[in-house]
Amino acid sequence: MPMENILSADMCSSGKPHPSVYKMAREKAGSDKEGEVSVFAAAHAWDIAAAKSAGCVPLSSDVSMLLRSSGLPRHGSDPSFDTAYCLIYENDECETIFGKADLVTKDLVELGKGIVAKWGKK
Repeated sequence: MPMENILSADMCSSGKPHPSVYKMAREKAGSDKEGEVSVFAAAHAWDIAAAKSAGCVPLSSDVSMLLRSSGLPRHGSDPSFDTAYCLIYENDECETIFGKADLVTKDLVELGKGIVAKWGKK
């Protein structure tokens, strides 16, 4: 992955889970283009919940990644995004606390494959 595609919360004056971190990352990633679907993927349920509540897509310094796929319809003018969660660290969806992710997998390999299967170009 090119270095210009790697973003960190350290690039913002606030730390996660402050919404400004997620908004900064979304702006730098340019993931607001018409016709694109943005997916936030993480191995921490709190990170997905914070990003979803900020209405933007982050790229985290832990196991999170920003994936964009053009050609898929966005959710109208809704700035929120789809989420993918990997159980590798918490081994629990934490759904009652943080809400439901759109995709949940047991490990990072399944996470990548699941994202491509669910949101990739067909």
